[in-house]
Amino acid sequence: MKNKNLFDFEFDKDEKCWSVMAYIGRSKEVIFPAFHKDIPVKKIGDEFICYMKIKRVTIPEGYTYIGAWAFYICIGLTEVKLPESLTSIGLNAFGGCKRLTEINFPKGLTSIEERAFLGCTGLKSIILPENLTYIEEAAFSGCTNLETITLSRKTRIGDKAFEGFKGQFIYLD
Repeated sequence: MKNKNLFDFEFDKDEKCWSVMAYIGRSKEVIFPAFHKDIPVKKIGDEFICYMKIKRVTIPEGYTYIGAWAFYICIGLTEVKLPESLTSIGLNAFGGCKRLTEINFPKGLTSIEERAFLGCTGLKSIILPENLTYIEEAAFSGCTNLETITLSRKTRIGDKAFEGFKGQFIYLD
């Protein structure tokens, strides 16, 4: 990949994979690497450091986790493409990304942690996967422009997960 040396990595000995810890480039469109030194990259680390003016992010298949505070207040972020392999989005991962308007939630996603999308006022509609088991406290709090939320009735919802939401819930089941 052309921009692989614009990332900083940390090896996870328990899972025998890499985590991306920082993006040190200045591109407005970032495609994350699937491999580093021929070993899979599976995570975006907690407190990931990035260029705040990134507009579009593509995370390839194989990634399972987006860490806490990963894209927190990434002021330029408008679009995120998540892989089907993703299972968890960490604490405040996209909190304060006010311009975020497009995000696909993959079928394999099982948890969205506290304040993961806090204050993402650019979101108009979200479709959450049927397999999502838990949306933690205040996960979408302050997303005041959300008009529709599609989700399963089986999904457990934490306190104030959708605080400020005045739109319509649409249930998958």
